[in-house]
Amino acid sequence: MEKGKYKTLHQKWLDQKKWEGHTDKQIAQAILIDALNFALTEDHPNIITDLSILEDQDGKSKMKRVKKMLAKMAHKIFLAYGHTNELDMSGHPIVEVFDELDIQESPMTITRMVTEKWRPKKVS
Repeated sequence: MEKGKYKTLHQKWLDQKKWEGHTDKQIAQAILIDALNFALTEDHPNIITDLSILEDQDGKSKMKRVKKMLAKMAHKIFLAYGHTNELDMSGHPIVEVFDELDIQESPMTITRMVTEKWRPKKVS
């Protein structure tokens, strides 16, 4: 790979540096949201995903249930860390996943999480 070029998840080559013009915090936020988006991937042309393994082992309906729970968790993280005043992630592919699964929740800041003693819901 040539210096200054990178390949996107969708196999496109771009001529600029991937993180050009971003702060360290914005880069960390983007990497986190990309990782969450990948965790919600059912099928990938080059990689066996955890959700595809789950579907093979336990069936599509269980995989869909787990994906919905995972997406709800990812959405909370997305709202708290990803989509901020400093970094607009509204065009990120993970937003499409949230829309497909009809996951909508108002943003919750870290301060609000702490003051309301937010805890993840227990999964039964």
